[in-house]
Amino acid sequence: MKVCGIIAEFNPLHKGHHFLIQKAREQFQADYIIVIMSGDHVQRGEPAIADKYLRTQAALQSGADLVLELPVCFATGSAQYFSRGAVAALLATGVIDFLLFGSESGDLSMLHSFSAVDVSLRTGEQLLPNNQLGIEYLRAYEYLDPTSQKGVSFQTIARIGSGHHDQSICNGYCSATYLRSLLQNNDITQINNVVPQFYLETLYDYYSSHHKMTLNSYQSSLYYALLVNKVNGYTDFFDVYPDLSDKIAKQLSDYTNPIDYCTLLKSKDITLTHIRRALLHILLGIRTSLVEILISKYSYCAYLRILGMNTLASPLLHAVKSNASCPLLSKLADARKSLAEDSLALLQQDIFASELYQYTSSISKKACIHNEYRQNIVTIQRCD
Repeated sequence: MKVCGIIAEFNPLHKGHHFLIQKAREQFQADYIIVIMSGDHVQRGEPAIADKYLRTQAALQSGADLVLELPVCFATGSAQYFSRGAVAALLATGVIDFLLFGSESGDLSMLHSFSAVDVSLRTGEQLLPNNQLGIEYLRAYEYLDPTSQKGVSFQTIARIGSGHHDQSICNGYCSATYLRSLLQNNDITQINNVVPQFYLETLYDYYSSHHKMTLNSYQSSLYYALLVNKVNGYTDFFDVYPDLSDKIAKQLSDYTNPIDYCTLLKSKDITLTHIRRALLHILLGIRTSLVEILISKYSYCAYLRILGMNTLASPLLHAVKSNASCPLLSKLADARKSLAEDSLALLQQDIFASELYQYTSSISKKACIHNEYRQNIVTIQRCD
Protein backbone atom coordinates (compact mmCIF):
# COMPACT_ATOMS: atom_id res chain seq x y z
CA MET A 1 0.00 0.00 0.00
CA LYS A 2 1.07 3.59 -0.63
CA VAL A 3 0.27 5.83 2.34
CA CYS A 4 0.15 9.63 2.35
CA GLY A 5 0.47 11.74 5.49
CA ILE A 6 -1.15 15.19 5.75
CA ILE A 7 -0.72 17.68 8.60
CA ALA A 8 -3.77 19.89 9.14
CA GLU A 9 -5.99 21.96 11.37
CA PHE A 10 -9.08 22.04 9.10
CA ASN A 11 -10.22 25.09 11.07
CA PRO A 12 -12.65 24.68 9.41
CA LEU A 13 -12.36 22.44 6.35
CA HIS A 14 -12.95 24.24 3.05
CA LYS A 15 -12.68 23.46 -0.65
CA GLY A 16 -8.92 24.06 -0.67
CA HIS A 17 -8.42 21.34 1.95
CA HIS A 18 -10.68 18.99 -0.01
CA PHE A 19 -8.61 19.72 -3.13
CA LEU A 20 -5.38 18.76 -1.31
CA ILE A 21 -6.81 15.43 -0.12
CA GLN A 22 -8.14 14.60 -3.57
CA LYS A 23 -4.75 15.38 -5.13
CA ALA A 24 -3.13 12.86 -2.79
CA ARG A 25 -5.05 10.14 -4.59
CA GLU A 26 -5.35 11.52 -8.11
CA GLN A 27 -1.87 12.97 -8.62
CA PHE A 28 0.24 10.94 -6.18
CA GLN A 29 -1.69 7.64 -6.25
CA ALA A 30 -2.10 7.27 -2.49
CA ASP A 31 -4.01 4.15 -1.47
CA TYR A 32 -4.59 5.51 2.03
CA ILE A 33 -4.37 8.93 3.68
CA ILE A 34 -3.51 9.57 7.33
CA VAL A 35 -4.20 13.04 8.72
CA ILE A 36 -2.53 14.32 11.89
CA MET A 37 -4.87 17.07 13.03
CA SER A 38 -4.92 19.64 15.82
CA GLY A 39 -7.53 18.95 18.46
CA ASP A 40 -9.75 21.63 19.96
CA HIS A 41 -7.05 24.33 20.10
CA VAL A 42 -4.89 25.54 17.25
CA GLN A 43 -1.55 27.07 16.43
CA ARG A 44 -2.84 30.66 16.39
CA GLY A 45 -3.24 30.35 20.17
CA GLU A 46 -7.03 30.09 20.01
CA PRO A 47 -9.78 27.51 20.38
CA ALA A 48 -10.79 25.99 17.06
CA ILE A 49 -14.02 27.38 15.62
CA ALA A 50 -15.55 23.88 15.68
CA ASP A 51 -14.62 20.86 17.79
CA LYS A 52 -12.21 18.14 16.73
CA TYR A 53 -14.93 15.53 16.19
CA LEU A 54 -16.83 17.63 13.65
CA ARG A 55 -13.55 18.46 11.89
CA THR A 56 -12.56 14.78 11.95
CA GLN A 57 -15.85 13.85 10.30
CA ALA A 58 -15.22 16.47 7.61
CA ALA A 59 -11.71 15.10 6.99
CA LEU A 60 -13.06 11.56 6.61
CA GLN A 61 -15.87 12.67 4.31
CA SER A 62 -13.30 14.55 2.27
CA GLY A 63 -11.21 11.44 1.68
CA ALA A 64 -8.98 10.81 4.71
CA ASP A 65 -8.84 7.23 6.00
CA LEU A 66 -7.41 7.74 9.47
CA VAL A 67 -7.34 10.90 11.61
CA LEU A 68 -4.93 11.15 14.56
CA GLU A 69 -4.85 13.94 17.15
CA LEU A 70 -1.81 16.20 17.48
CA PRO A 71 -1.18 16.68 21.24
CA VAL A 72 -2.38 20.06 22.44
CA CYS A 73 1.07 21.26 23.53
CA PHE A 74 2.28 20.99 19.91
CA ALA A 75 -1.01 22.01 18.31
CA THR A 76 -0.69 25.32 20.18
CA GLY A 77 3.08 25.63 19.80
CA SER A 78 5.25 27.71 17.49
CA ALA A 79 5.76 26.56 13.90
CA GLN A 80 8.84 24.60 14.97
CA TYR A 81 7.08 22.65 17.74
CA PHE A 82 3.92 22.23 15.67
CA SER A 83 5.91 20.79 12.77
CA ARG A 84 8.14 18.52 14.84
CA GLY A 85 5.21 17.13 16.79
CA ALA A 86 3.16 16.48 13.68
CA VAL A 87 5.97 15.00 11.59
CA ALA A 88 7.08 12.81 14.51
CA ALA A 89 3.52 11.46 14.88
CA LEU A 90 3.27 10.58 11.20
CA LEU A 91 6.68 8.88 11.26
CA ALA A 92 5.68 6.98 14.40
CA THR A 93 2.86 5.25 12.50
CA GLY A 94 5.58 3.33 10.64
CA VAL A 95 3.57 3.24 7.41
CA ILE A 96 3.95 6.68 5.80
CA ASP A 97 5.47 6.76 2.31
CA PHE A 98 5.18 10.49 1.68
CA LEU A 99 4.01 13.71 3.32
CA LEU A 100 1.91 16.09 1.23
CA PHE A 101 1.32 19.77 1.93
CA GLY A 102 0.12 22.86 0.11
CA SER A 103 2.41 25.83 -0.47
CA GLU A 104 2.24 29.15 -2.26
CA SER A 105 5.17 28.21 -4.52
CA GLY A 106 4.34 24.57 -5.26
CA ASP A 107 8.11 24.20 -5.74
CA LEU A 108 9.58 21.52 -3.49
CA SER A 109 13.15 22.13 -4.67
CA MET A 110 12.93 25.79 -3.69
CA LEU A 111 11.52 24.92 -0.27
CA HIS A 112 14.26 22.34 0.27
CA SER A 113 16.91 24.94 -0.56
CA PHE A 114 15.52 27.34 2.03
CA SER A 115 14.99 24.72 4.74
CA ALA A 116 18.69 25.02 5.56
CA VAL A 117 18.63 28.84 5.63
CA ASP A 118 18.04 30.89 8.77
CA VAL A 119 14.59 32.52 8.85
CA SER A 120 16.14 36.00 9.10
CA LEU A 121 17.83 35.45 5.72
CA ARG A 122 14.67 34.44 3.88
CA THR A 123 12.74 37.02 1.93
CA GLY A 124 9.62 37.44 -0.15
CA GLU A 125 7.98 34.27 -1.34
CA GLN A 126 9.90 32.04 1.07
CA LEU A 127 8.21 33.74 4.02
CA LEU A 128 4.63 33.34 2.79
CA PRO A 129 2.69 31.36 5.43
CA ASN A 130 2.30 27.99 3.71
CA ASN A 131 5.81 28.11 2.26
CA GLN A 132 7.15 28.82 5.73
CA LEU A 133 5.21 25.94 7.28
CA GLY A 134 6.36 23.61 4.51
CA ILE A 135 9.97 24.60 5.19
CA GLU A 136 9.39 23.81 8.87
CA TYR A 137 8.07 20.34 7.95
CA LEU A 138 11.25 19.70 5.95
CA ARG A 139 13.42 20.96 8.80
CA ALA A 140 11.50 18.84 11.32
CA TYR A 141 12.13 15.73 9.23
CA GLU A 142 15.86 16.46 9.10
CA TYR A 143 15.93 17.13 12.85
CA LEU A 144 14.24 13.92 13.96
CA ASP A 145 16.17 10.69 14.48
CA PRO A 146 17.18 9.48 10.98
CA THR A 147 16.60 5.87 12.01
CA SER A 148 12.87 6.58 12.23
CA GLN A 149 12.58 8.11 8.78
CA LYS A 150 12.46 4.95 6.65
CA GLY A 151 12.78 6.75 3.35
CA VAL A 152 9.75 9.02 3.69
CA SER A 153 9.54 11.60 0.91
CA PHE A 154 7.77 14.96 0.61
CA GLN A 155 5.43 16.34 -2.03
CA THR A 156 3.78 19.74 -2.37
CA ILE A 157 1.10 21.27 -4.55
CA ALA A 158 0.56 24.96 -5.22
CA ARG A 159 -2.12 26.64 -3.14
CA ILE A 160 -5.03 27.72 -5.34
CA GLY A 161 -7.44 30.62 -4.92
CA SER A 162 -7.08 33.13 -2.10
CA GLY A 163 -3.91 33.61 -0.05
CA HIS A 164 -3.54 32.47 3.56
CA HIS A 165 -4.75 35.76 5.08
CA ASP A 166 -6.85 37.09 2.17
CA GLN A 167 -10.28 38.39 3.11
CA SER A 168 -11.89 37.41 -0.17
CA ILE A 169 -13.05 34.49 -2.31
CA CYS A 170 -11.17 33.58 -5.49
CA ASN A 171 -12.65 31.06 -7.93
CA GLY A 172 -14.64 29.36 -5.20
CA TYR A 173 -11.70 29.12 -2.79
CA CYS A 174 -10.95 31.16 0.31
CA SER A 175 -8.61 31.07 3.30
CA ALA A 176 -9.62 29.47 6.58
CA THR A 177 -9.15 32.92 8.13
CA TYR A 178 -11.81 34.41 5.86
CA LEU A 179 -14.12 31.41 6.31
CA ARG A 180 -13.99 31.85 10.08
CA SER A 181 -15.06 35.47 9.68
CA LEU A 182 -17.94 34.38 7.41
CA LEU A 183 -19.06 31.89 10.05
CA GLN A 184 -18.87 34.49 12.82
CA ASN A 185 -20.99 36.86 10.69
CA ASN A 186 -23.43 34.10 9.62
CA ASP A 187 -22.88 34.92 5.95
CA ILE A 188 -24.72 31.84 4.67
CA THR A 189 -24.51 32.71 0.97
CA GLN A 190 -20.74 33.09 0.97
CA ILE A 191 -20.20 30.06 3.21
CA ASN A 192 -22.16 27.91 0.78
CA ASN A 193 -19.77 28.94 -1.99
CA VAL A 194 -16.54 27.87 -0.27
CA VAL A 195 -17.43 24.84 1.85
CA PRO A 196 -17.85 21.39 0.19
CA GLN A 197 -21.52 20.51 -0.19
CA PHE A 198 -21.20 17.27 1.77
CA TYR A 199 -20.10 19.29 4.83
CA LEU A 200 -22.65 22.10 4.85
CA GLU A 201 -25.60 20.38 6.53
CA THR A 202 -23.34 18.88 9.21
CA LEU A 203 -21.73 22.26 9.87
CA TYR A 204 -25.03 24.12 10.23
CA ASP A 205 -26.46 21.40 12.45
CA TYR A 206 -23.40 21.65 14.71
CA TYR A 207 -23.86 25.40 15.17
CA SER A 208 -27.46 24.91 16.23
CA SER A 209 -26.10 23.56 19.53
CA HIS A 210 -22.61 25.10 19.77
CA HIS A 211 -21.11 28.56 19.98
CA LYS A 212 -18.57 29.70 17.40
CA MET A 213 -15.53 29.76 19.63
CA THR A 214 -12.96 32.56 19.90
CA LEU A 215 -10.35 33.30 22.54
CA ASN A 216 -12.92 35.57 24.22
CA SER A 217 -15.06 32.50 24.86
CA TYR A 218 -12.60 31.82 27.70
CA GLN A 219 -13.02 35.25 29.28
CA SER A 220 -13.81 34.08 32.82
CA SER A 221 -11.80 30.85 32.68
CA LEU A 222 -8.63 32.62 31.61
CA TYR A 223 -8.96 35.31 34.26
CA TYR A 224 -9.33 32.64 36.93
CA ALA A 225 -6.23 30.79 35.67
CA LEU A 226 -4.20 34.00 35.62
CA LEU A 227 -5.39 35.00 39.07
CA VAL A 228 -4.77 31.66 40.74
CA ASN A 229 -1.21 31.44 39.36
CA LYS A 230 -0.27 35.08 39.93
CA VAL A 231 1.50 34.55 43.27
CA ASN A 232 4.09 32.13 41.84
CA GLY A 233 4.37 33.80 38.43
CA TYR A 234 3.86 32.14 35.09
CA THR A 235 7.33 31.07 33.97
CA ASP A 236 6.60 27.38 34.57
CA PHE A 237 4.16 27.47 31.66
CA PHE A 238 5.19 26.69 28.11
CA ASP A 239 6.13 29.78 26.04
CA VAL A 240 6.02 32.15 29.04
CA TYR A 241 9.36 33.89 29.55
CA PRO A 242 10.24 36.03 32.61
CA ASP A 243 9.59 39.41 30.98
CA LEU A 244 6.19 38.26 29.70
CA SER A 245 5.34 36.69 33.06
CA ASP A 246 6.06 40.00 34.82
CA LYS A 247 3.98 41.92 32.30
CA ILE A 248 1.02 39.53 32.66
CA ALA A 249 1.02 39.98 36.44
CA LYS A 250 1.48 43.74 36.25
CA GLN A 251 -1.35 44.26 33.76
CA LEU A 252 -3.81 41.80 35.28
CA SER A 253 -5.76 44.59 37.00
CA ASP A 254 -6.60 45.91 33.51
CA TYR A 255 -7.97 42.59 32.23
CA THR A 256 -11.36 42.81 30.52
CA ASN A 257 -11.32 40.02 27.95
CA PRO A 258 -8.61 37.80 26.39
CA ILE A 259 -8.39 39.51 23.00
CA ASP A 260 -8.06 43.03 24.41
CA TYR A 261 -5.66 41.76 27.07
CA CYS A 262 -3.38 40.29 24.36
CA THR A 263 -3.29 43.70 22.67
CA LEU A 264 -2.43 45.30 26.01
CA LEU A 265 0.49 42.90 26.48
CA LYS A 266 1.87 43.26 22.96
CA SER A 267 5.20 44.98 22.41
CA LYS A 268 7.75 45.29 19.61
CA ASP A 269 9.65 42.22 20.73
CA ILE A 270 6.70 39.83 21.12
CA THR A 271 3.94 39.00 18.67
CA LEU A 272 0.24 38.75 19.37
CA THR A 273 0.33 35.11 18.32
CA HIS A 274 3.02 34.31 20.89
CA ILE A 275 1.02 36.06 23.61
CA ARG A 276 -2.14 34.14 22.69
CA ARG A 277 -0.24 30.86 22.85
CA ALA A 278 1.31 31.74 26.19
CA LEU A 279 -2.05 32.67 27.74
CA LEU A 280 -3.65 29.53 26.34
CA HIS A 281 -0.88 27.42 27.87
CA ILE A 282 -1.57 29.01 31.26
CA LEU A 283 -5.30 28.33 30.88
CA LEU A 284 -4.75 24.70 29.86
CA GLY A 285 -2.01 24.05 32.40
CA ILE A 286 0.65 23.19 29.81
CA ARG A 287 3.96 23.37 31.66
CA THR A 288 7.39 23.45 30.09
CA SER A 289 8.62 20.56 32.23
CA LEU A 290 6.06 18.14 30.80
CA VAL A 291 6.69 19.26 27.23
CA GLU A 292 10.41 18.68 27.77
CA ILE A 293 9.68 15.10 28.86
CA LEU A 294 7.68 14.54 25.68
CA ILE A 295 10.59 15.85 23.62
CA SER A 296 13.57 14.27 25.40
CA LYS A 297 12.12 10.92 26.45
CA TYR A 298 9.61 10.27 23.67
CA SER A 299 11.16 12.15 20.71
CA TYR A 300 8.03 14.30 20.32
CA CYS A 301 5.56 11.38 20.19
CA ALA A 302 4.50 9.36 23.26
CA TYR A 303 1.30 7.90 21.76
CA LEU A 304 -1.00 8.04 18.74
CA ARG A 305 -4.63 8.80 19.51
CA ILE A 306 -7.25 7.91 16.91
CA LEU A 307 -9.99 10.50 16.39
CA GLY A 308 -11.67 8.83 13.42
CA MET A 309 -11.35 6.34 10.60
CA ASN A 310 -12.90 5.04 7.43
CA THR A 311 -14.18 1.57 8.37
CA LEU A 312 -13.23 0.27 4.92
CA ALA A 313 -9.58 1.12 5.60
CA SER A 314 -8.97 -1.80 7.97
CA PRO A 315 -5.76 -2.85 6.15
CA LEU A 316 -4.31 0.56 7.01
CA LEU A 317 -5.28 0.28 10.67
CA HIS A 318 -3.81 -3.21 10.84
CA ALA A 319 -0.55 -1.94 9.32
CA VAL A 320 -0.32 0.91 11.83
CA LYS A 321 -0.98 -1.45 14.75
CA SER A 322 1.81 -3.72 13.49
CA ASN A 323 4.37 -1.01 12.72
CA ALA A 324 3.78 1.92 15.10
CA SER A 325 6.70 2.82 17.34
CA CYS A 326 4.46 3.99 20.20
CA PRO A 327 1.07 2.96 21.65
CA LEU A 328 -1.96 3.42 19.40
CA LEU A 329 -5.01 4.55 21.39
CA SER A 330 -8.55 3.96 20.16
CA LYS A 331 -10.16 3.83 23.63
CA LEU A 332 -9.04 6.16 26.39
CA ALA A 333 -10.15 3.61 28.96
CA ASP A 334 -7.27 1.39 27.81
CA ALA A 335 -4.66 4.14 28.06
CA ARG A 336 -3.50 3.21 31.57
CA LYS A 337 -2.59 -0.27 30.35
CA SER A 338 -0.24 1.00 27.65
CA LEU A 339 1.12 4.36 28.84
CA ALA A 340 3.71 5.23 31.47
CA GLU A 341 2.78 7.78 34.13
CA ASP A 342 4.47 10.70 32.39
CA SER A 343 2.93 9.99 28.98
CA LEU A 344 -0.42 9.49 30.71
CA ALA A 345 0.00 12.99 32.18
CA LEU A 346 0.51 14.29 28.64
CA LEU A 347 -2.69 12.60 27.54
CA GLN A 348 -4.52 14.18 30.49
CA GLN A 349 -3.62 17.60 29.07
CA ASP A 350 -5.39 16.71 25.83
CA ILE A 351 -8.40 15.43 27.76
CA PHE A 352 -8.65 18.54 29.94
CA ALA A 353 -8.30 20.85 26.93
CA SER A 354 -11.11 19.06 25.09
CA GLU A 355 -13.48 18.87 28.03
CA LEU A 356 -13.02 22.57 28.78
CA TYR A 357 -13.64 23.36 25.11
CA GLN A 358 -16.76 21.19 24.93
CA TYR A 359 -18.28 22.72 28.05
CA THR A 360 -17.54 26.26 26.92
CA SER A 361 -18.76 25.76 23.36
CA SER A 362 -22.02 23.98 24.20
CA ILE A 363 -25.06 26.26 24.14
CA SER A 364 -26.94 24.03 26.56
CA LYS A 365 -24.52 23.32 29.42
CA LYS A 366 -26.99 20.97 31.06
CA ALA A 367 -27.31 18.87 27.92
CA CYS A 368 -23.60 18.43 27.34
CA ILE A 369 -21.24 17.68 30.19
CA HIS A 370 -18.64 16.12 27.94
CA ASN A 371 -16.58 13.12 28.99
CA GLU A 372 -13.70 12.26 26.67
CA TYR A 373 -13.58 8.71 28.06
CA ARG A 374 -17.09 8.06 26.75
CA GLN A 375 -16.46 9.58 23.34
CA ASN A 376 -16.36 7.06 20.51
CA ILE A 377 -14.05 7.58 17.57
CA VAL A 378 -15.73 9.03 14.48
CA THR A 379 -16.36 6.38 11.84
CA ILE A 380 -17.69 6.53 8.32
CA GLN A 381 -17.88 3.96 5.53
CA ARG A 382 -16.60 5.50 2.32
CA CYS A 383 -15.56 3.85 -0.92
CA ASP A 384 -13.29 6.06 -3.06
